[in-house]
Amino acid sequence: MPLPSRFASDIEANLEYRGPIDFSPGKPIPIFEKVQHWSHLAKQYLLASDYLRTRDVLLLQPWFQVTGHAIECSVKAFICAVGSKVPTHHDLIKLLDIAVASGLVADKDDVVRVISINHIYYRDLQIKTRYKARFPSDRWEPIAGSIPEQRVLSRIVNEFCTQAAAANELNKKPST
Repeated sequence: MPLPSRFASDIEANLEYRGPIDFSPGKPIPIFEKVQHWSHLAKQYLLASDYLRTRDVLLLQPWFQVTGHAIECSVKAFICAVGSKVPTHHDLIKLLDIAVASGLVADKDDVVRVISINHIYYRDLQIKTRYKARFPSDRWEPIAGSIPEQRVLSRIVNEFCTQAAAANELNKKPST
């Protein structure tokens, strides 16, 4: 049965190249597959972000949540690809610092755009409230700030995924 995904051909091609995968419970997932999973999650959340942004009504908090998660998954894909332990936190700024220190190339303007998403997705820069896109606050506070264009955020996520894929090539092992 074909995979119901826009990325199905990529997944199927990788499975054919790698040969059969042992899905035994408790067996660790190879890094190559982990990186691909992070990237595919990033692209799926990006599709959800695109969808929410193109509606007649802007669903701001859900949009921030899925957009921030798309960025998070794409950065974690890179961190995983270079062999580093993937952090479990959701702070896009700290994740980007780790990834850039490990070789991710991020334009200064793109870093500012990620910070503007992190402001609502993870932690308000001024008030320090966390997860404003997910939970109500105990006090009155705005959910505001600059919102980068969707096409720019899509480019950022896709570029991070592309860099993760390039770094992930070193994790590919030929079939025996």
